[in-house]
Amino acid sequence: MSSGRIPRRAWGFLAALGLISVSLANATLAPAATPPSATSLPPLSPGAVVALAGTGNLWVTDDQGVLHYAGDLRALVGRPVDWNTRVEVSPEELAALPRGDPWLSTALVRMGNAIYLPQWDPTVNVNVPTLRHIASESDLALLGVNAANYGQFVLDQSTWETRYNLAFHALPYDGDLLLALPQGEPTIPPSMIPEPEPTHGPGN
Repeated sequence: MSSGRIPRRAWGFLAALGLISVSLANATLAPAATPPSATSLPPLSPGAVVALAGTGNLWVTDDQGVLHYAGDLRALVGRPVDWNTRVEVSPEELAALPRGDPWLSTALVRMGNAIYLPQWDPTVNVNVPTLRHIASESDLALLGVNAANYGQFVLDQSTWETRYNLAFHALPYDGDLLLALPQGEPTIPPSMIPEPEPTHGPGN
């Protein structure tokens, strides 16, 4: 995938993958706070957790003060996380904060015109990741995916299946990734997207 604009065909007529309420069990240990105004946000210390108000989605602060979306608990293994320091923000506040590459255990996968986030969520299935659909380019940007790193974090179906030795259509699907942004179109489950036609070489 070359740099530049994220392909518009990746958003076509589909919309809405909702990531999950990631089962970041430890995250519930800290009490939820009232979302502060953009001007009242405290300095974020390394490991501080930033939660998107009204959702289960979390970002973790690195030692440079940059936020990284936490795809699931596996993605946080070996990373310092201060579960006792937590702040809630609105989508607008989150968009104004510095965000770096997402911390993912499994890359996003593009199927047809839709993009999905596979998350290891033991509340759904302990053996394989669960697919959640990304609704829009704006939602993708909140996760930290942009034109510069799109090719690193978003793989086509064939490449993704080869890398992870998983069959895309066999994975459980759990709706849209909830980012509290306006949803313009209904979710399209993976089962409604046909398998790509096999390609044949010359003379076949």
